[in-house]
Amino acid sequence: MPNHRLQKLLKNKSYSKNLVGYAVHDKQLGVLGSVYAIHTPPQQHLLVVKYQDRELLIPYHVGVVEYIDHQKKCVFINLPEDFLTILLLK
Repeated sequence: MPNHRLQKLLKNKSYSKNLVGYAVHDKQLGVLGSVYAIHTPPQQHLLVVKYQDRELLIPYHVGVVEYIDHQKKCVFINLPEDFLTILLLK
């Protein structure tokens, strides 16, 4: 999906709500879990993913989301290095 098209889709609140139930695959870590909610505060949308009995809040923007495959119902992401480690320390 071209970057400009992905940016447009990521800004669409109704579009993002359709991602509930999609699997989340990180480039380095593999499958993290599935989206079970989306928080939409004004600053930035967040994918809520259940991971090892914890709730991960993953930024829903072009810097993290690389591709969305609607046929496979998957969101492909690339988390910054140590992002997950920092989240799990809380």
